[in-house]
Amino acid sequence: MNHSFLETDKLFRQNLLLNEIEGITTNYYVIQKQQKHTFEPISHRARVLIILSDTGLVCCKNYSYQIKEKAVLAPLHNSAVTVESTVFDFELLEILMDLTSEDLRKMNCTSEGGFFFKHYSEAVPYREEIKSPKTVSRMLLPANVIPRMVLGSVEAEGPDQVQAHRHPMLEQLFWGLPGNQCWVKADEHEKHFGENTLLHIPSGSEHSVQVKKGKYMHYIWIDFFKDSKDVSYILDSHLSDKE
Repeated sequence: MNHSFLETDKLFRQNLLLNEIEGITTNYYVIQKQQKHTFEPISHRARVLIILSDTGLVCCKNYSYQIKEKAVLAPLHNSAVTVESTVFDFELLEILMDLTSEDLRKMNCTSEGGFFFKHYSEAVPYREEIKSPKTVSRMLLPANVIPRMVLGSVEAEGPDQVQAHRHPMLEQLFWGLPGNQCWVKADEHEKHFGENTLLHIPSGSEHSVQVKKGKYMHYIWIDFFKDSKDVSYILDSHLSDKE
């Protein structure tokens, strides 16, 4: 894994999979307890923060959220975000994606005042034909909030699997959540996938995920579409519990 890192008395930052996907930057942060860090406004890039800690405070514009579990926050209009740790260190992933001129035109506001926030337990569940009925899937960042980026999670106790499939219209990252112990296969390559691990699923590869009996599958997937029209793949393949 290619990476670079920065460490101070207030925070640790590590760049993961450097230059792996064109236009995408992924940073892992640990903000030391009782410290603050501000993610300054950026132009021409989307920023999504995947909050991995269960305590802390995040502020964006005139809103603040007391963190009680994993969450996703996405500023939609070049806004600063301040993260404050409390009694424990604060862990998060920062996902940055270069925006095209078309993306910038499509950026929309939400009722929260220009940013998207959702705790993990608030995420809408969905079903998918390539997954078994026992698999729990959640939509953490729905389609069309950030142009060309969608984010969700997969959870199941073994034995279970995500069947082999392809999606050549996008690049995909997997992040292993606590307890995740499964195997990912992409074309002829197979790799053990544990917790606190970032994997790249190459565009167009035939890939699957398997969790064995007595093990646990729990990971976040992040999709980066090459063209905004292809985001319809999510809407077509993800089924609601009512369908």
